Amino acid sequence: MMQELENHNIYSSKFALSVLDLTQIDNATDIDKSYRLDHWARLFSATTWEDLNTLAKENPIMAEATNTINKLTEDELVREACFRRNEQLAHEAIIARKLEQLTEENAKMSAALSEKDMIIVELQKKLAALTNDE
Repeated sequence: MMQELENHNIYSSKFALSVLDLTQIDNATDIDKSYRLDHWARLFSATTWEDLNTLAKENPIMAEATNTINKLTEDELVREACFRRNEQLAHEAIIARKLEQLTEENAKMSAALSEKDMIIVELQKKLAALTNDE
């Protein structure tokens, strides 16, 4: 129950918190079983959908809990897919910027190369003229 720590006044007798040790399912008492705590423990410790479906067949409340888990998982998968899509879009944007940058650098280098080619042609003409004069 919830109570004040210093003077131990109980805030409410209608509210209690219980801890369920999932590693102790096999040690459930008859009282635990009467409250179906062993079922809840199996629900929370289930590792496969088959385990959940088995519990869902045993009890309509477990079926509802299993459906909720399924919906939450689907939502998580959708969120994960959206996250991955956003990552992919960001990655593509980075690649596009890099491609644009490299294209600009290539254009500058091509212009510089053309300028150097023109200088080489002029120098070859001058060299030819000098060698013809001799």
